[in-house]
Order: sequence, then C-alpha cells, then structure tokens
Amino acid sequence: MALAISQLSFAQVVEAPVAAPLATQTQSVAYNEGDLNKTIPMDDQLTHGQLSNGVKYYILPNTTPAKKAELRLVVQAGSLNEEDQESGMAHFTEHMVFNGTKNFPKREMIDTLEEMGVRFGADLNAYTGFNETVYVLPIPLENPKNLSTAMQVLEDWAFNATMDTEEINKERPVIVEEWRGSSLSPQARQQTKMVETLAKGSKYSKRDPIGDVENVKTFAPQALRDFYQRWYRPNLMSVIVVGDVDPKATKKLVEQHFADYKNPPQPVTTPAITVPNNVEPIVGVYQSDEVSQNIIMMAYKDMNNVTIDKTDGDYVKNLREMLISQMINQRFAALLDSGKQPFIGAQSTRDELGGFIRSKKAYTLMAIAASGQQADALQALHIESRRIIEHGFSADELEQAKSDMFANIEDYYLNRRKVESAEKAEEYIRGVTENEPLPTIPWEYEAQKKYLPTITIAQINQLVKQHFRPENRIVFVTSNDKNNALTVEKIKQIISTTPAVEPLKATARATALLPKLPVAGRVTKSEEDPLTGVVTWILSNGVKVSYKQNDYNDNQIRVNAFSDGGYSLLTDQEWRQSQWAIPGLEDAGYNGLTKTQVAQLLAGKTINIGYDIDETSHGLQGQFAPRDSESAFQLMYSLITGLNKNSNVFATFKERSIAATANADKNRESYFANQVQLDLNRKNPRFTGIYPTAQAWEQTNYDVAYNSFKKIYSNANGMHFSFFGKIDPQELRRYSELYLASLPSQMSVMPQYKERPYPLDFTQRAITVKKGKDNVSEVRIMYGGQAEFDPRDNLSLIMAGDILTERLIKELREELGGVYSPGASGGLIDRPNPSYRFDIAFPCDPARVDELTKTTLSIVQNLIEEGPTQAELEKVRQGFLANFRQSKNTNEFGAEQFSNALKNGHDPASARTYEKRLAAISVDDIQSTVSKFLSADKRVTATLMPE
Repeated sequence: MALAISQLSFAQVVEAPVAAPLATQTQSVAYNEGDLNKTIPMDDQLTHGQLSNGVKYYILPNTTPAKKAELRLVVQAGSLNEEDQESGMAHFTEHMVFNGTKNFPKREMIDTLEEMGVRFGADLNAYTGFNETVYVLPIPLENPKNLSTAMQVLEDWAFNATMDTEEINKERPVIVEEWRGSSLSPQARQQTKMVETLAKGSKYSKRDPIGDVENVKTFAPQALRDFYQRWYRPNLMSVIVVGDVDPKATKKLVEQHFADYKNPPQPVTTPAITVPNNVEPIVGVYQSDEVSQNIIMMAYKDMNNVTIDKTDGDYVKNLREMLISQMINQRFAALLDSGKQPFIGAQSTRDELGGFIRSKKAYTLMAIAASGQQADALQALHIESRRIIEHGFSADELEQAKSDMFANIEDYYLNRRKVESAEKAEEYIRGVTENEPLPTIPWEYEAQKKYLPTITIAQINQLVKQHFRPENRIVFVTSNDKNNALTVEKIKQIISTTPAVEPLKATARATALLPKLPVAGRVTKSEEDPLTGVVTWILSNGVKVSYKQNDYNDNQIRVNAFSDGGYSLLTDQEWRQSQWAIPGLEDAGYNGLTKTQVAQLLAGKTINIGYDIDETSHGLQGQFAPRDSESAFQLMYSLITGLNKNSNVFATFKERSIAATANADKNRESYFANQVQLDLNRKNPRFTGIYPTAQAWEQTNYDVAYNSFKKIYSNANGMHFSFFGKIDPQELRRYSELYLASLPSQMSVMPQYKERPYPLDFTQRAITVKKGKDNVSEVRIMYGGQAEFDPRDNLSLIMAGDILTERLIKELREELGGVYSPGASGGLIDRPNPSYRFDIAFPCDPARVDELTKTTLSIVQNLIEEGPTQAELEKVRQGFLANFRQSKNTNEFGAEQFSNALKNGHDPASARTYEKRLAAISVDDIQSTVSKFLSADKRVTATLMPE
C-alpha cells in the first residue's frame, strides 16, 4: 500500500502542470459513506496463510525479472526484545546464522549460494532493527533446484544455527569493527542523542541494534544460544517468496521445511514499546564541532497511537495526511525559490516518529541552517507551522498535490505487470512488521481515482489543526557552531511565541512552458541497426535521435543525450570561475518562468530530466512517462535554449551553497576523500577539490558561468539523443522534428572535446591524513596509470575486484577479525585520459593499520603470483552472469550501455556478446591482468588516522 501514498520528492519528480482539477482528470466515481467501511482486500494472486505452528507465508508469482525469486525470512525479534544483559544479541545472532548451520557447516552456506551466482553482501544479506530481523536471499532459478536449496537455507537460518563457541569468539571482533565503523563518529553520536530525544520515556534509547560493545566482547556463548532458542520460534516467523515460482509447489516447500518445528514450551511476549505523550515540548540539542551541518528538526507527534489500517476510510485518512506533507514541501520549495531564506534546504515528512517508532506517527519538519542562523531557521519552521495552523492551505495547493499523488499511483498502475519482485517482497515485509494492508495496485488506483477528488480543502485544514498542536511537540537541533548553538531555553522561547502570520500569497501561475512553439526541422536520414534493433534518425540540424522500443517497463521512456565537449571547452580561467556556479544556474528557471512556476506547470506529470555535464561531454539524461512525452520534449528544449539569467537568484544560490559547504572539512570521511583526491590530482591545475573552498567561491563569477554554460550548449550539431522504452515511433518522430531538430546548431562545426593531459598521479607513495578524535582509521590502497582500453582487460580487472574482495573477507574479516566490510574494485577508463584504476578500502582499528595493510598487500601479491583458483573464478562468473541477466532487460541498462558505447567509440551491440566474453575469461586472464596493472610502482596508499 505504501506505493500509492509514499511521499513524492521534489528531487525525484519534476513537478507538474496546472491542469484541470483532479476530478475532471480522473472522472471520479460516486461513493456513499458505507464504502468507507469496506475492508481493504488482499491481493487475490497472493498465496498466504499460517502453518499450525504459527509460521506465516506469503507467496506471489511474479516474472519481473524472469527466472529469479526473492526470498525473505522475517523474525519478529529485534533489539527491543533484549534484556539489559543481552544487549547486541539480536544483531549478533543475525551474524552467526551465516557462520555455520546443521546443513551448511562453517562457510559452506555462503560458498553454496555464491556458486549459484548469489553475491555475499551485494545480494545475500540481513539486517537487525528495533523490532525485527530480516534475512534477504535473491535466488537465480535457471536451475530449478536452487529454490529448494534456498528454502533449506531459510530453514537453517530459522532453526539450525550451530552457534559454535569458536565461531562466536571469532565473530566478536568483526562486530566490534562494525561498531567502530558505524558508531565512532559525530554523526552516530548525533543519531543516539536524537533517538534519546524522540523516544524519551521509552526503551528505544537503550536498545541500539548493534548493542553495547563491551557486552558483545564478553557475553557467555550459551547466553547467545539461549537468545536464539527463545526468540527464533515458529510463531514469530514469516516466509516471503516473490518471483518466477509456482505457488502450490512453493507452498509445499514451505510446509516441508517449516511445518515440523515446535514452539518452545515457555511462551514469550513481544514487547509493545510506546512513547508517552508530552504536554510541554521535548527539546534536545547535540553540539559538536565535527559535524558538518546544522540541522533543525521539529516534530508534531500524533496524540493517538498507530492503529491497524483495515478499511477504505483508513486509506482515505492516510491520503489526506500525506497530502498535507506534500503541500508543506511545495511551500518549502517556493520559499527557496523566492529569495534569501535562513535555511539551506527544508522538507516535511509524514511517517513513523523518527522513522523507527512504530507506535507513533508524526509530521516532521527539517531544515539545514547556515552557521549563525540556527535561531532564524527554527523561527522560520515555527512561522510556517503557524501559517498553516491559522490560515491552512489553498484550493490551488491542494489540487497540485492531488495531481502529483494521482500521477504517482497512475505510474504504478500503468506498469503494474512489471513491478520488480524485490519491491513486492519489501511491501510484504511491511505487511508483516507494520500490519500494512496488501491490496493490488489496481485496487489502489481505483481507490485514489474514487476518493482523491472528494477530499476538500476544508477537510485538510481541519486535519491540520488536529495534528499541529502545541502538545506533543519535539524539537531536536544539531549544531557545529558552539558560539551560536541554540540552548534548550532559547529553543523553548522561540517555539512558545505565537508570531503574527499572513496567509501565503499566491504566485502568478503560468499557462505554458514555452512562449511559442519552435520552427520544426525534419528527419533527413533513417537507418536501423540489424543487430540491436536500434533505429537512428539524422535531423536537419545535425542532431541524431536513436530509439529502441521494448516492454521492460510499461510506463517509462529513458533518455540520454550527449555531445562531445563538456567542461573541456572552457579555458582554465573560465573553468575556475564557473565550475561551482553552473549547477546553480537552473535555479533561475526557464523561458522567463521561475522554478516554482515550472513545477506548477508540470504538476501531475512524471518527468525527471536534467543536465549531464562532465569533463568531456555534455547533454541531458532522465526519464518520463509516455503520456507526458510532449511536456518532456518541451522541457528538454527549454533546458538547452531557455535558461533564464537572474543574478539575484544566483546570489541566493551562492549564499546557500557557501553555507552548505563551509563546514564540509569537519566531516572526517569527506575531508579524507578530498585530501586524497587533491593529492592524486596534484598535477592537474583545474582540480581544486571535491567540494568548493571559500577561495573557490570568491573566484566564482556569475556572468562568466552563464556565458560558459551557453558556450557549452550553443551548438546541438552532433548531439545524440537515445530513447529506450514504451515508445510510439510516430509520436517520437513528430516531437523530435519539432523540439530537437529546432535546437540551435552550427552545421559547419562539429563539437569535439579538448584533450587535457592531466592524468591522476599514481607515483608510488604513502599519504597519511589526520582528522577526528575517534579511534577509527580508514585505509585506501589505490593503483592506477595509463592504459589503452581493452574489453578483455577491463572485464578481467572488474572480476579481479570481486575475487580480491572475497579473499579480503576471508582473511581480514573471518580469520583476523580486523575489519567488517573490506572491498576491492577496478576497471579501465576510456576518457578523458585512457587509464585504469583499482582501489581497495577498509576501515579498521588504528593500532592494526600496518598489520592489515601488510596482509592486504600480501593477498594482492599472491593473486599476482599464483592467480585465482578455478573455483574462485567460477563463483564470480556466476555472480556476474546472474547480475547481467537481471539488469539487461531494463531501460536503464539499455540506454546507459548504448550511450556509453557511442561516447567511447565502442560497439553498441557489445551486450549481445557479453555472456560469451564472460565465459571466455580464464584464470590466466585474471592473473595476467592483475600482474599488468597492480604493480607496486603504481600504488598509492592513503590512511586516515585520528588526530
């Protein structure tokens, strides 16, 4: 059900046109009050039930993707089920079921699954929360026996973990390293303080899922076995299977593997943890000069606890509540568009309190404040809250929000037959853990079509007064500026005032994105590639349009457009004055319209298209719904030709951006990454860092940036647009001739990128960066250098990354207990400088940096000298094959692969030979490739150490 009422993000959907009111768009169906009492029906394609021992099962046949199934084991026991002396055991148990079971001793389970093509970490995974532990197992089904094996894995997770003492003791340091990487940071401490504030008066603040690290180090192994036996019981378990399966046969498998287990004789009570209401505001403050952002959060907690949604009336209530949050976000976007504000960004959500407290929902308003403006930002949130309480929303705002909401469910409805199995599995997890109803997408579509037009502004504004009350407020402030940090007393003073507020002034609404239609061009040549089925047109202005029809998604067209050039067309001086400014130019809007007006115009449409610029190319990329094709083409035309020039808007963007990046160096990981890149780019005069400094902002010049943008996009000759998806060729041709063939071009000039010989410098050396006070380090071992692109070398080097990752996990994690999640990856790069790159990274205890680095280098050397085993290669090959077969039947893959092939001069049909090329990679290929590229004289080792 969350599909329909999940909140829309301004970053995800370019908002839509002021069309006719929703009632006229949807032709709403009349209903009577009795309809609201109807029970929300469960999907009749879903096979569900409960075994006699209490195990629940949910089985849905779904062929997206084909020959694959998504399995989940949900255990309704998490960290809230722990007693004080058991802190961390729910999470520890999750680790241990991977370390040996009755039918899969030691590491045999992981090895068996990897041989099927299931990658540990990337595919095979699990997580522990406050309320549940969930095991995730996607299974390729080219071999039908895999499903039975997978069900045996679920059974063993549930009941047959061996919990060997030696394995428990080996896993302790691994979890300590996971704790080190996740909990030893200012951000983690901020999170802990926030949980304490939001969940004041409850058990949440004492039950961090990762647990008390001292208890993790010392608890008796039998105590962990007792926890497993007590909570891993049939009546707390649910088995979910979604995929290309036969429901009857799958149900028999569930019965075969789960029906014979008995519940322990001693009953248990799953704790129902609630948070109390509060008359006076609850206020929390976290101050640290190591956090990079000042965050203001104001939550309006519901007075009543969450109840189970069962009826149409419950569904309509949720729609109304979500509409309020959407309208607040519309206002925040308009405020940012209108000029200077005391916050850099702001958003509203309607969700579980804090995103984790199941018993309470809340409206949460959040803002990021600039240094020295925390009080003003909090005051701004308070004023906007007061504004909607006193004056409510307008009918126009409601219609825009309804249009967006209905467009969202319509998108799902039109693509209802192609919903990914993993997405449905996640929905069923929520059905188990949050009692979410599980209707069909068509039911939700018809329900919104029926009920949305009947929701009135009076109902909405009355609901606002019920939820936005002086009671049950919570304010939490994170500050990095101790001189201007808000105190609890100051916060209470601000939110206790009742400032006079005026109703929101309506902005003038535009009626069209383009002031007039451009003069159409024409298709001058058409050809079809017999291997790929891609049709390509050459337009009269030199623009190329390629398309391929498919039915991977019934409501999506992916678009990629690129032209050689990009930032390489700018001189070094232009680059220095433009690089940080260009991303903000679009804040000025298009064709004389503001961003808010464009958003209003596009309300109810699914269009997400933006600029795509890098050092060697420029263009556009994104996606849109077929029904919105003309609006999408108008937006593409506007992005290239209609950018407004408004220095006042840019001044606001610059001020917000300076505030947003002023404290970036305070973040330990960001600072480390920036220092490493500065060192690697030390011979590149155009590189100034991965985020701007104060000096970089001083050099920024709006006029130069605007003119640089125009320079880059001034000539469409040779720009290549590719469209993949549910395409109507006649419609595509008509819009291409009208909106793409009319783009300005210079037929005598074909854009080319300018080669700038500034490759990364991988001269052998060590870099040590000191930042932060926490006892945690990060190691990055990087190889690189010049290399001509070769497809076989590229594939071999990518596969070597997975082979090395597997070896690092076995040695550094499982044998030495020194790391939690090491990784290695690499590949060849075609442009701007033909080269290769290979990185190894892991966080660890600073005291073990030298030991673990030395061990890592010995693992690399062993691969160079002896190569991988055939078994290692086959496991990686199967993982690559499974991933390719799943991803190849998507518009994203097709569009990206085609566009990259054109950009780099590769064969657009190369995907057709991928499986053959993958099968041809040998042990010798891997060894030869790592010997060629992973040489010590091209190795840079960077280490982050505490100060």
